[in-house]
Amino acid sequence: MFKKITIPFDRNVGIVALALFMLMSGMSLVGPLLPLFIKEIGGYTPGEAAVWTGAIQGITFFMGALFSPIWGNLGDRFGRKTMVLRAFFGMSVTMALISFAATPSGIFVIRMIHGCLAGAISASVALVASFTSEKRMGSTLAFLHTAILAGNIGGPFIGGILADAFGFRACFLITSAILLLCGILILLFVKETFTRPAKEATYSIRDNFRYFFSNRQLLIISLVVLLVQMGQMGIGAVLPLFIAQLYHSTVMVSTVVGSVFAVTGFSAAIGASFWGRRADKKGFRPSLLVAVGSAAISLFVLPMAGRMWQVYPVRLATGLFASGILPMLQSLVALNTVAERRGGMVGTVMISHWLGNALGPVCMGSMAAVIGFRVSLAFSGLLFCAAWLAVAVGIDEKRVEEVNVTGIETIAAEA
Repeated sequence: MFKKITIPFDRNVGIVALALFMLMSGMSLVGPLLPLFIKEIGGYTPGEAAVWTGAIQGITFFMGALFSPIWGNLGDRFGRKTMVLRAFFGMSVTMALISFAATPSGIFVIRMIHGCLAGAISASVALVASFTSEKRMGSTLAFLHTAILAGNIGGPFIGGILADAFGFRACFLITSAILLLCGILILLFVKETFTRPAKEATYSIRDNFRYFFSNRQLLIISLVVLLVQMGQMGIGAVLPLFIAQLYHSTVMVSTVVGSVFAVTGFSAAIGASFWGRRADKKGFRPSLLVAVGSAAISLFVLPMAGRMWQVYPVRLATGLFASGILPMLQSLVALNTVAERRGGMVGTVMISHWLGNALGPVCMGSMAAVIGFRVSLAFSGLLFCAAWLAVAVGIDEKRVEEVNVTGIETIAAEA
């Protein structure tokens, strides 16, 4: 599991990975702190803060789901690099605006705009997939995901320290500056060889949806993405408040919350490259079954924690097992899609990703307010169990050349 990461050097991949590392370092500065920030400016109880957090995160991801296929389609038409730049620069602006928000309702509106402009990770995946060979797709996207998860290691802990020292608003401004720098890096150093397709060779959003609904593998992959993201993001809305409850102190709460998320990010960064190599060698389906099943077990153990120290090893295990799920699913999307449609299909599948991100916080935040944090956290384990069943029943090892692409293209041409 701790073998050296072997991935052919490519400057584009390296720069994109660096930008994603910086992205997640910045976003993880503020992500775990959002429930605490909302609680502070609104004067709410933990339960009320959980509901507001769920609503704010929910609207962000709902808008992301709405715009994801649009951005994916535009990427296929005008280049994926353009979509990456749109996401980084757009999110930089919205993060700066949040630092000046005075009420939770103000944050709600800003995050709605943020959701419309976001999607840097999916756009980056589409960009890298456009120039990556199929035999290295799993390991290359796992390398990107390792960079993403590595950014989660120091960000939460540093963010907690900064919040305790300088307040929450300073963290949002720092994140804005980091995202601006990411966009500049991509603009100056990533080279995309993109030839704009002729008008008759392009596909509309409607064409992409027809292709998507005619491809059984993409449908199953989308279902798994939905369930996994609901579980993952739902935890993000509830866990900081659960930790604050276990901590039994008001001193350095943000730092403690950040340290828990940092531990998860550390183990996830270690695990991501392992899952990518394993999938390339032993297959995506068996690798997904092990990863999803093991993550589900760890999620059922989490709400059993009675002391603060018990949260750390459980979250370390969750990060280790869950880290490979999304990059393996993203690889399957690319491998089950013809090259000229990959941007559109990544964007279409990302609808499930964004919807999962939206529904998870709303559902689990509401559950936490009504029946408590522990039951809400256990619900995430049930979602992962459902995802495991979907993988076991529906996912196979087919590649795009084995999919009935001709029939699908005919349907699209007739539309």
